Amino acid sequence: MSMGVLYSSNVLTVPAALEPVSVDELKAQARIAGAGEDALLARLIEAARQWAERFMGRVLIEQTWVAGFSSVPRGRFVTLPSGPLLSVERVEAYDERDNATLWAASNYYVDDQRVPARLVLRDGACWPDMTRCANGMTVTYKAGYGAAASDVPELIRTAILQLATHWFENRGEASAVDERGVMAPLMVQALLQPYKMLRAGA
Repeated sequence: MSMGVLYSSNVLTVPAALEPVSVDELKAQARIAGAGEDALLARLIEAARQWAERFMGRVLIEQTWVAGFSSVPRGRFVTLPSGPLLSVERVEAYDERDNATLWAASNYYVDDQRVPARLVLRDGACWPDMTRCANGMTVTYKAGYGAAASDVPELIRTAILQLATHWFENRGEASAVDERGVMAPLMVQALLQPYKMLRAGA
């Protein structure tokens, strides 16, 4: 299959409604009693989840994204950058006046057997006409493991709990640095490594 085109933008439009672990779970993990640290623990959970998502290249709880493409694909597919994919909501093409035209779902199918997933052109179909030079075609899609915290793999949830606990117990300290210069314990990285998404060129 010929190569697809890279996306030009990928914008989060509907964030996750909850975190993959709760404050109570973190308090049990870190053996914290009382509610005096709850606000801090909530912030640490959010930061740990964001760190894990960046490390893996995956999102966890259901989110809605809009991927933009600024040129007509020359190949048979385009890659949806955030994964794992839950659903493709719609594909739209834009003209120079910013008018959107819905592209029929009969023109494509979704290859969700890989991460990141791909939108694949069906035989006999053509990519939509788009005359707007920036983000002339957009794909609105939902990504994540599901809408519930329990949908997230247990190893990932454990890694988030361990990272948040580490940050709580070692304010400002860390034991390893990843390729982006962000620090986290090696055990956390080991738990997340099997889920790290390989970034393909298309």
